[in-house]
Amino acid sequence: MEDCYYFLYSSCSRNGSCVYRHSQVAKENPVLCKNWDNKGICFKDCPFRHSRYHLSKNRKDILCYWESQPEGCTKEFCEFRHLNLYKDSWKDVRVKSLEEIRQEKIERQNLLKNAGKNNYELSFEKLKISESMSASQPNILSQFKSETTNSLFPEENKNKFSFFDRKDTKSTENLFGYNTHENVRKC
Repeated sequence: MEDCYYFLYSSCSRNGSCVYRHSQVAKENPVLCKNWDNKGICFKDCPFRHSRYHLSKNRKDILCYWESQPEGCTKEFCEFRHLNLYKDSWKDVRVKSLEEIRQEKIERQNLLKNAGKNNYELSFEKLKISESMSASQPNILSQFKSETTNSLFPEENKNKFSFFDRKDTKSTENLFGYNTHENVRKC
């Protein structure tokens, strides 16, 4: 079955009543089907083109008419050349080497291994920054310390131990009407 010319290069107004093939995969793939080209037959879901239209004109060398219009070219897989190189990026087939694939796999594994560690490091970085403010804002620092401890080890730290000293948790002045976690727990 031959591909519909109108479907490949714009849109077919006949939709379901069209006698030609409408394959989205073939529309995105400019490679000619060898079986169809030699024998004239192939299965309907073939990912290759069943049409010689794209071979008769080299559309990659012709500037797209619609790109110069106010709306620009809106076709997702336009075969004509564009001034915007991003529009033509789908035409470049890039085959990765085995070494590149291995390197990407190693990088992904390292990211997954370090994902949990980075969260803890970030929390302790925030804590170090906050400790410099401890003289001026002791209650806010205590609140931050308890939130950080509870978020890192939610069940383990409630009754057993704490990584942080809680000297300033009893004073409640200068809180501007806000309660700390310790005050809420006591209620």
